[in-house]
Amino acid sequence: MQFNSFQYIFLLFITVGIYYLLPLLGQKLLLVIVSFGFYMAWNVKYSLLMATVILLTYFAAIFMIKKPQYKRLLFFGSLLSVLGLLFYFKYFNFFLDTLNQVFGANFSMLNIILPVGISFYVFQSIGYLADVYTNNEECEKSLLNYALFISFFPQLVAGPIERSKNMLTQFNTKQVFDVQNIKNGLTLVLVGLVQKVVIADRLALYVNAVFANYQQASRAALIVAVVFFAFQVYCDFNAYSLIAIGSAKTMGYTLMRNFNHPYLSRSFAEYWSRWHISLSTWFQDYIFTPFVWTNPLKKLGKFFTAPPMVLGLLLVFTVSGFWHGASWTFVVWGLLHGAFRIFEALTAKAKKKFYKKHAIRPNHPILVVVEVAIVFLLNCFTYVFFRADSMGQAVGYIKGILFGTGTNGIYSDVLGVKPGEITLCFVIIGALVLLEILGEIFCKNISFDVILQQKNVVVQSVVYAALLLILVVFGMYGVSYVENPFIYFQF
Repeated sequence: MQFNSFQYIFLLFITVGIYYLLPLLGQKLLLVIVSFGFYMAWNVKYSLLMATVILLTYFAAIFMIKKPQYKRLLFFGSLLSVLGLLFYFKYFNFFLDTLNQVFGANFSMLNIILPVGISFYVFQSIGYLADVYTNNEECEKSLLNYALFISFFPQLVAGPIERSKNMLTQFNTKQVFDVQNIKNGLTLVLVGLVQKVVIADRLALYVNAVFANYQQASRAALIVAVVFFAFQVYCDFNAYSLIAIGSAKTMGYTLMRNFNHPYLSRSFAEYWSRWHISLSTWFQDYIFTPFVWTNPLKKLGKFFTAPPMVLGLLLVFTVSGFWHGASWTFVVWGLLHGAFRIFEALTAKAKKKFYKKHAIRPNHPILVVVEVAIVFLLNCFTYVFFRADSMGQAVGYIKGILFGTGTNGIYSDVLGVKPGEITLCFVIIGALVLLEILGEIFCKNISFDVILQQKNVVVQSVVYAALLLILVVFGMYGVSYVENPFIYFQF
């Protein structure tokens, strides 16, 4: 059941309609039932997998508190167990394929279907285990609360990856009907639907066509397609996050913000503090910080005595690449981001001295624009690997940009995309960039729904009407586009 489907909107309205009529216990039971039903819409059997993760991590945390002498064993045992499940379903065939290629083996691939959202709820459960391991007060006694924390349907499939200290306390409070919450939540859902159905799915037409015909596409088409993909993946994932946050808000719950104008970042450090914030902070708290403090690799030799920060960044971005998918293209994407981030860290002092020596103001408008452009273009380069189906396609795509001789231009009949659609994509991106800049200047840390609710009823009505009109008129509907999957559902 996709977020951009009528079935989901119907499910949300029915759930909210019943939800506020129930006492606290009834609210939680309803949400657990709906959440499991929502997940079973993809695959009934894999709801058992999610239930296994819930029970395993719940009881591991309980016994960590009851049996402190076995705390370390319980933590690492449960950690390896859930990671083992993730490895089997997401990486086992990749592992076999790698063995076949490297050693000339002939292992047969297993018929494994990747459970939707497994990376998200596994990481959320690991975060909970780590919190309990380091802080006994974080242990949740109620199995119902914990099951809801892991399975909560708005953020189950693609995040945000929530923290137990944020959500579990909210689940212990009866949510009462609040018109403001309903309006704020539905505003975010509506904005998310516009970003997904109007922008992301429209950009996907051209992106898919160019990547499928990259050998015949011109240099200009290749460049435009990867820029389009940058905005496609942003609008696609931000749309999911907005719909998830908005859906939760209609029931009185607050999920963390997942994006904050990331393409206006002046460095990759800033970019990763604005992009997929829930995952970035998860890596920061549960991998990078513990690693830097302990540097467990220093016992392996001189190479591993390099600055822990450098090794920590390399580890985080390698894990990030693997987390996104069982393919070497994602690993390369992660390593490229790691290399850019490490380069920034190692040259930060020299850069600061250079600016001071030449009396360059760090916030000079021209410098800001140049730095934002450099980060965005380097990001687009990494997106070639993120979007490519194989390393061969990624390398061929880059060769096409560097040495391509295609003369068909951007508007090529070979691509099968109408010129009007391509032109509309340019207009939409221009409007999106303008809105992002205005948002950065005037409301960087305030969400759109809050700003809108501060306006009078006339302004609100006009905005709602405009969003609905845009969604209906410019939305990508029909046989080929209905319920177009969100990109991050595959992770």
